[in-house]
Amino acid sequence: MQSGQFNSNKSTIRGTREKETTQKTNWDRVIYLTLLSVILIFISYYLINRNFFVIGDGRVVTNELQVVSPSDIRFQQFYVEPGDTVQKSDTLFRFTFIEWQQSMDSLETLRKRLTDASKELEDVQSELRIKNIEAERSLQQLEYFAGRLSQIKREVRLGVSTVSEMKSVEDKIMNEKGDLSLINEQIDQLENRRGRLQTMIASPYGDDGSEISIGAESMQHIYTAPVPGIVTTVLKSPSEIGLKSERVLSILSEQSQLRIKAIFQQKSGRYLSIGDEMNVTFDNGDKSKGVITDIYAAEALIDRPTGSQSELEFSVQIVAELKPEDPLELDRWKSYNKMGVTVKKAIF
Repeated sequence: MQSGQFNSNKSTIRGTREKETTQKTNWDRVIYLTLLSVILIFISYYLINRNFFVIGDGRVVTNELQVVSPSDIRFQQFYVEPGDTVQKSDTLFRFTFIEWQQSMDSLETLRKRLTDASKELEDVQSELRIKNIEAERSLQQLEYFAGRLSQIKREVRLGVSTVSEMKSVEDKIMNEKGDLSLINEQIDQLENRRGRLQTMIASPYGDDGSEISIGAESMQHIYTAPVPGIVTTVLKSPSEIGLKSERVLSILSEQSQLRIKAIFQQKSGRYLSIGDEMNVTFDNGDKSKGVITDIYAAEALIDRPTGSQSELEFSVQIVAELKPEDPLELDRWKSYNKMGVTVKKAIF
């Protein structure tokens, strides 16, 4: 029997191993989840601000002194620009009277000048009387608040009134003093103007060495700063004409009362009280702290669209006035004069 030969080697199965496929990034899913996260964060931020904070928009405001044209004049040169600091009696600008430029030797022009000066003197005296009345009323208000403060201090000791009420009266006294100081500065400016007009009417040719004369060189006059402060705006330029009582420039006096006026919705009024601390964020991103010194209601005219038409209606809003919590912040607030702000306070 023929022996068969068998292959004793183990059989093997040959083949190729499949390569593992790399998973592709699902960018549609990533973008979708990213957008969803952003939306959820935005909604959460909105709901938190709406339900846990009271927020108002406002502006830094001050009582600026407006320098106006003393008559119909032509500006020759300005010595200041916005941002400059001036002291009292510093030269602001140089000018000439228009009618004198047109006819120096005209007697008719001189008569007209005297007539205008007389009328202007009456206006100045009238305005001076009004300012004196305002100053007297301000003094009366100060006396009233001083008496009220003494009474509240006694009531605080007895536990009848609160410290917040006492602080409110103290803030009103401080504001009233600032307003009185500004009124007195305006009175000084008017009295100086009245003196110059009286001198010109008494000696129109300037024979006594006064600033009013017919000479070509003396036609040029200077206007000096009535108060120390910072020049905030300059509305005219050299060679430009300024009409009588037209605004020329503004000065932020060192005595001006600076504050933030913020507007809130009416329903936010129940969460606001005098003495509350508020977070202040200026439009340039800087942050600060403020304290509410006064709260009052104000009506605003709102245009509400109704279909194809719009109707104007009044809406009551709450206005809160704030001062810096830290007095050292006052100078920084002054540098942000007229800048927009956002004020915020946690409800809980």
